[in-house]
Amino acid sequence: MKIFISYRFTGENLSELKSILGKINEILKSKGHDIFCSLNEEEYFKSRKLTVDEIYEYCNQKLEEYDTILFFIKSEEKSKGMEMELEKAIKHNKRIIVAIKKNIYFSRFCENAHEIIKYTDLENLYALLSKRD
Repeated sequence: MKIFISYRFTGENLSELKSILGKINEILKSKGHDIFCSLNEEEYFKSRKLTVDEIYEYCNQKLEEYDTILFFIKSEEKSKGMEMELEKAIKHNKRIIVAIKKNIYFSRFCENAHEIIKYTDLENLYALLSKRD
């Protein structure tokens, strides 16, 4: 699968986010998946001095190229960017996987998901992802 990873960026601890998404990337790549995670593109964005709008357009183009969108949700904090990506995923008939921490429920994401992965903590999420194809 070609998997686009969507996550909340604004207000998050960047080093923690890099660690978590790095591990998710590693697991999914080990399963043979092609992964796009915008956090992995930071150097590309900086080297080209892209504006926020240009980064957004670049990521939108990538979302269209990938067949599956994995929404990583670890808190009840909403993300306007993720909501926009969800709308685009629905519009383009993408496979939607929601990895969401137990006891959190975002109706719009869960109701549109083809698959929901509920996890208790990050180690549990990594184990669940490792067991998938």
